[in-house]
Amino acid sequence: GEEEAEDHGDAIAMAAGPRARGRASGELPSVLAMVQRMLDLVRDAQSHWRHFQQFFELLHELADLGPEEVQWMLNQHTIRLLVEFYTGDDSSAHAGEQQPRPKKTRMGDKFALPNLSPMVDLLSKLVRSGPPRQPTPEEPDGGWDAAVGSGHAHVFDSLEPLVIPAEDLEIAKSMALFARLVKDEVNAEALDGVVRYFCWMDLDWSEAAMNLACQGINAMEADSLKPYLDLLHLVLRVEDGMEDERVAWGMDRYMRVIAHNMRYRQATIMCFRHLALLITGLPIVRSWVVDHLNILLPEWLLNVSMEWVRQGGTHVALALLHPAMVHIKELQHQVAGAPAHNSRQLRSVADTDMVDTMSEVLVEMIPSVTRVVRDAHASTPRGSSRNSPLEDVAQPYTSMAGAFLMLLGTILTHWPQALLVHFNETFGDLWTLFEVVDVLRVELDDAKRELFKLWARAIHQLPEFADHFAAGSRFDRLLSTFVSLRPGQHYIDYHNAALPALYTVIHSVVTLHPSLLPVLAEHANFDFAIANLLVDSNGYAPTIHHHLLELCALCAAQYPAFRGHQIRRVLGNDRLVQDLEVSWTRLLKLLEMCASAPDDFLEVIKYNGLQQVTIVLRHAHVDFVQTEGASPGDVLRALRLVDQLCAHVYNMTTAGFSTPSWDIGIIPQVLFNLLSRSGQGASRDLIDLCFKIARTVALIDYDCGRRMVTALLQQHESGWLVSHFFAHEGVAAHSLLTALSPVTRTAFHAHHIAHMRPEDAQRFVESANADHLCAWYSFECSLCCNTLSHAHTESDDLVQMAVRLLTCLAIETGPLPTAHGEVCHVLNQIRAHAMPAFGAAVEANHELLVLGVLHILKESPQCANLPQAQALYQDLLSTPSVTDVLETQLTRTMEALRIMCASEAEDLGVGASVDDARRALDLLVATREARTSETPPPVPPPQDPAPPGANQASDMEEDVLEANAAATLTPPVDTGGAQPTATAIADAQPQGAGPSDQVQLSADQDAPPPAGDAGAASEL
Repeated sequence: GEEEAEDHGDAIAMAAGPRARGRASGELPSVLAMVQRMLDLVRDAQSHWRHFQQFFELLHELADLGPEEVQWMLNQHTIRLLVEFYTGDDSSAHAGEQQPRPKKTRMGDKFALPNLSPMVDLLSKLVRSGPPRQPTPEEPDGGWDAAVGSGHAHVFDSLEPLVIPAEDLEIAKSMALFARLVKDEVNAEALDGVVRYFCWMDLDWSEAAMNLACQGINAMEADSLKPYLDLLHLVLRVEDGMEDERVAWGMDRYMRVIAHNMRYRQATIMCFRHLALLITGLPIVRSWVVDHLNILLPEWLLNVSMEWVRQGGTHVALALLHPAMVHIKELQHQVAGAPAHNSRQLRSVADTDMVDTMSEVLVEMIPSVTRVVRDAHASTPRGSSRNSPLEDVAQPYTSMAGAFLMLLGTILTHWPQALLVHFNETFGDLWTLFEVVDVLRVELDDAKRELFKLWARAIHQLPEFADHFAAGSRFDRLLSTFVSLRPGQHYIDYHNAALPALYTVIHSVVTLHPSLLPVLAEHANFDFAIANLLVDSNGYAPTIHHHLLELCALCAAQYPAFRGHQIRRVLGNDRLVQDLEVSWTRLLKLLEMCASAPDDFLEVIKYNGLQQVTIVLRHAHVDFVQTEGASPGDVLRALRLVDQLCAHVYNMTTAGFSTPSWDIGIIPQVLFNLLSRSGQGASRDLIDLCFKIARTVALIDYDCGRRMVTALLQQHESGWLVSHFFAHEGVAAHSLLTALSPVTRTAFHAHHIAHMRPEDAQRFVESANADHLCAWYSFECSLCCNTLSHAHTESDDLVQMAVRLLTCLAIETGPLPTAHGEVCHVLNQIRAHAMPAFGAAVEANHELLVLGVLHILKESPQCANLPQAQALYQDLLSTPSVTDVLETQLTRTMEALRIMCASEAEDLGVGASVDDARRALDLLVATREARTSETPPPVPPPQDPAPPGANQASDMEEDVLEANAAATLTPPVDTGGAQPTATAIADAQPQGAGPSDQVQLSADQDAPPPAGDAGAASEL
């Protein structure tokens, strides 16, 4: 016994290394003694599982002291000890004992688990300190050098391997241990190092590990699959030169496990998501899947009964095309949720060979897809649907075909060249698939939706592809496709996705083949679509409306019967008409394209379209006014339609037909509100349309014309139009107005422009605003004529208002010869026709007219020399009452000047008082000249205005000039001005009139009235 003890002590000393040499025989160094004592406590540690974390951490730290300590642990069979502690198998500790083994202690409970990570770290360090395999003649070092080169071995400074007992190494490599470690998910990082260490250059152990992973995938529930999927991923990632054999064996086994468990939804989804990870992360796995696509894709995509298999297969296929096309981090299987990506970016990094391979496989699968769907006919009742009491057995078949076609469409969108080379050849197969699917009459048919999208994309890439649909009766068959419009948001969503693509195909076909337009225009399904998707929208997307309107436009341009039918349908639809607040844009576009001939407009009028179009105009106006930065496109379209309809109504009334009844009063309100925005960027087209429609409305309806004349007169008497185009309203002018009579006050406002200095007037005449203002005056003249065409003997007040309005226009147009001549011409026409109320109207406005004429003679020689003006002036100034008028005006002028001088200090501002005084004195001079002459005073030659203080007409004027010499203002020529009130009708800034719109005046006072809209004067 003593001899054995001595030998044992020597062995321990040698194993302990230099630190133990020189010690007494059998005596352990203190460190190893502590390690020995701790190892003796390992078996009892199970009872202390809540607190043994620090125990194993200390053992792990002791193993870091050096190779001598690690070798001593290995000699003490620490690996076997740790494995038995973890697995609970302590058969070696009780070998040869007859008494029963102690009861095993279960570590952990339902609330907490033991922390075994330090123990696994220690086990990993010990295992990786020696060779991974037993030495053989072919591999004397047991694979140590290769393991060191891989970087997975635990190496000390000497780089020499430590000796692991053979039985311990066998226990460490047993699959039972790894099955337990994988299942418990203990210290994945340490496990990763051990697995890589044993797999390196060892196909047998690699296959055993992958077999363990596949067994777990096959047996475990979905929520327990992750560690086994990670183990498989770990083994396949080993790159030691044997990865081809490893991937071939592992992927074949993995695919068989997936196929065997496809009935389990969540487990299958997990596997497909993991497969997508393998494809995107390991090129060698990606290549293996591509090589087997002809087997895998049909197995996945043609699976009718399991929707999740088709979705998973589609997910994997998209991952093959490009990793960015699918989400990989989340376990979601809805491919529709994938983010959108730029096709150019995808093409730049795509594997073109792989895309070509997948395209060929998919194209070859089309007949197989058709064959599978055709098998559904025998077992599907006719007319079966999702809402049918019978189970819809056709739905899975169409969903299967839809997933397949979606994948084809994805390739065609991002990599068109890969499929276009096959597309013309495969159209026949796709058309057969369409016919087979359509006969099933599934309401929410994924196959038809994706097929329509696929065809639309193909036509976009290859326009001549549309020729295939023109052959034979295919186009009629395409139009006859089954469409079920049921209420419900899921039905609306389906049609919003499917129908735009269908209508794109139809539009492309009829564009290339106009001879097919009659088939479209007369087809019942197209008529059904217009009635239920366009006229009665029910919440369908604007894209559907856009495509249907395009098709309607093609048919309406060719077939009058189609236009009339749609007009009757649109105006006869109570829901559309009652809901114009929402549907007015569609009604406007439909009527715009369908009403293009006289018969069409008569049809609109017959079916109460006037009222509907008027309401549409109001909605378009509100939308334009209330939307900041809105385009006037809808307003212009509505105005054109109203203009054409009003013209037809006028022709009907002149032909003796009764005027249709509708709320025509809305039109002037909208027109003049639009004109009030003319200074804010309104187009010339919009202004001209407003002018034209207002004149036509005045011819049609007496009350509307009367209201427009009344409103215009109110605006002119308030001086708005002038201030809108030329802002000059001084405080002195307002002070002067308070002292004058209403008639004189109106005259002062009206001839505001006439008071401009000659150079300012000339500059204003040459500006763009002059043309705009002339167009406005021309409009008002023709509006008066058209309104007076309704006047009778009982319409004295209308004639007086018209004459008064024209009087204001005559005075305002002093610096504008063209406009002034037109106004005088209209007044001469009224006088020449000797209307019963004209005499009274002239008498009531005689004072205003005389004052205006005097100012024009003094300030506007160009206008005074016009033949039309001279004829009017001779008539007015030769009347007996002119003397009384001039005497009254002399008195009022002197009183006004006295008030101005007396109130200057407190009432007058610093601006314009001198100019106002000079104007009043000029009026006094003109009055004196008129009193001493029986004929109109001669027109003085144009002169430059005298500088302030130069005019010495009277001491009174000199006082005024001295007080205000420094404050004389020149009225600015500007396009701005005060805006009208909300109730104003005539508050616009018209654009300049073109050459064709100018009124041509002759030297003869009885010259014919101007052409165009003012032509009503000849009727008067």
